[in-house]
Amino acid sequence: MSSRMRPLLPRTGGFPPLPPEAKKRKRTSVACTPCRQKKCNGARPTCAACNARQIECHYTTQDESETQREARTREHKGLGELIECLRTTPEETAQAVLYELRSSSNPLSVLRRYESSQILQRPSEITTALSALPQIHSQTELQLMVQHPAAYPALNLTHDAIMSSNTLLETLKILPFDIPCRSKSQPVANIPGCSDVLGPKQDHSDIQPTNDSQHTEENEVHGASKSTYFDPLLRSLHIGFWTSVSVTDHYAAGAISAFLVTDHSILRLFDVKSFLNDLIHLRSDHCSPFLVSSLLAFASQQYSTEEPLAAAKSFEFEKEAEMIWRAKLDDSMPNITGLILLYTSIACHGQGGPNAESYIHEATEMCKRMKLFGVRDLLTDAQISSPAGEDQRAGAQTAWGAFNYYILCVNVHIAPPVEDPPALSIPEKSEPIHFDEKLRSFVQAQKVNSIVDETYIYTCKLFRIHSDVHVILRDQNMTRLPSLAFIFSKYMKYLELIDSLPERIRRRGKRPLEVLQLHLYFHMFLMDLFRPFIDNKGSQEFQSRHPNFTTPEAIFAASTKPCANYPELKELLIECVSQHNITTRGCTWHTVLLYTANALVTEPASPDLQFFFLLCMNCYARLYDRFEFAEGAVQSLLAIAVDHRAISKDNAAIVFNFLMNKMKFRQTSSTHTSLWPADLNLAMKDREAAAIAALADRFEVITVFDEFTEGVVSP
Repeated sequence: MSSRMRPLLPRTGGFPPLPPEAKKRKRTSVACTPCRQKKCNGARPTCAACNARQIECHYTTQDESETQREARTREHKGLGELIECLRTTPEETAQAVLYELRSSSNPLSVLRRYESSQILQRPSEITTALSALPQIHSQTELQLMVQHPAAYPALNLTHDAIMSSNTLLETLKILPFDIPCRSKSQPVANIPGCSDVLGPKQDHSDIQPTNDSQHTEENEVHGASKSTYFDPLLRSLHIGFWTSVSVTDHYAAGAISAFLVTDHSILRLFDVKSFLNDLIHLRSDHCSPFLVSSLLAFASQQYSTEEPLAAAKSFEFEKEAEMIWRAKLDDSMPNITGLILLYTSIACHGQGGPNAESYIHEATEMCKRMKLFGVRDLLTDAQISSPAGEDQRAGAQTAWGAFNYYILCVNVHIAPPVEDPPALSIPEKSEPIHFDEKLRSFVQAQKVNSIVDETYIYTCKLFRIHSDVHVILRDQNMTRLPSLAFIFSKYMKYLELIDSLPERIRRRGKRPLEVLQLHLYFHMFLMDLFRPFIDNKGSQEFQSRHPNFTTPEAIFAASTKPCANYPELKELLIECVSQHNITTRGCTWHTVLLYTANALVTEPASPDLQFFFLLCMNCYARLYDRFEFAEGAVQSLLAIAVDHRAISKDNAAIVFNFLMNKMKFRQTSSTHTSLWPADLNLAMKDREAAAIAALADRFEVITVFDEFTEGVVSP
């Protein structure tokens, strides 16, 4: 069968060749940073595109195999390590790393330099400041000094300053004896740091120890002249109306004046204007026989340096006051003040046992019944009314004076804490008075706010804060310590108050003793606030987790750490003895000696222990010719020093015998029964064992036992 298909002719020629296929661009998984949105051939260290554009070529990846995701993960890890470095390394190292970061565009390169120890560690500003300020021994002290200059002022109390200024002269008057150089156990002069503090023996033959009566301040009172009375009106005093104790009007006026210019300027238990007005005009609104007897019982002790019979008269006034009190007196402002002064008189005689403390309890209960403090329904300014405002002023003065005194008693474990401070306004301005001969009455001058008045305002505010602390720390039902958050919140309140002090009541230049007493109270209260937390495991564990945490120990040290050259309490002591003849200023200030001596003996390695400890002992000894409790205080502190091995038994006996022989001491009327604590650390656990009575007995046992065993028991 023939094909119907048309036959195909053979091909006449071939098709034109196809154009050659273009070479494909090499694919890369990672482009350089400038070419991320453009084409990149992945060449390293510079890709073709960057080379053509003549720009810097930078890869975020380490090599061709690393992806962008892997690079970001690596960078994130490196930044985390850098942050950890800044957080955990010492401050000097962290500051050096931070400095490198600020001058580098690549944080990871800084990390690599740190890991290879190529970063030069510069001393921090804090380290530089500490090296330039030899008195500052910790970062905490420096930080407090910079941030709170009112509470922690920078004072020039270096060794050279003390040895070359008037401070040296005043200190030599307080400490006029050579330190014993030899003893059986250890030479006193060889106590570590003693020679460095006292310096080489210098010729001070022109400086002689001065008796209290030979150098006095402008406002001190002498019984020799009626012109030195606190107020000229006291020349018209008729003391026979108020007391049956046989004393002259001149004696009573002198003793009252001595009290008003010394302890009253700090205690302020009553309004002076109202008291003197009633005392002279024989009225009993703001004065009473009980108040007069109690006041003269205490004032006679201060006055005993002017009148030899005053020491015996003090006991007579005490007996009279106790007899009057047994008559069941009514509640009144004068009786509250009388109870406090009666207790103070007995305690200063070294007889502050349970019977004496009952007067503090009675005064507190009377204040509660009169709604001055300690109850919810408190007396207010509006509830006290008088034509001239005298009742309101006198009531507020007694309320705050009694409250402050009670807080001091709580501070030394004599009384339980009390809530609800006074609601009456703090007496802000004194009202100077003078006696008008024509009117035969007091005339009120224009109101002024003196530096002492302003100091008292802030003192009351400080005591109000501390009363809140007592309620927590001294609660007998509390089984555990409060949290550190609570303690530091109160600490900040203290600092806020001191930071707000006006310029004239800060520690700059010479200041009245009342101003120094305010700053002393501040550091005393801080020590008591943090004392329960010293060496506490909870604070140590917290500090291990938070290295920058300021521990209670560090703050405690800023006020009193003995290893520092001149912490705040020592500075205050130097200021007191160099600016004031404190041995003639009553006994209220003596707590600076107690707190300083306690801080010293607990750290026997303190380089300046001997100088300051003997200074405290000598200041107490100067008090003994007026206040008998000072003998027990000296014995107690010497016993504590022996127990802590801060001084040997032989040297303790030498110091005590020297003080007894050199000073114009009288014989103690009886053994000491005072329950005021001498060992502040022991008082938190066992108040009776820490009291002056117990420790004075212990000192007697130590010295007597050592005397009888001499040559029998080997040292």
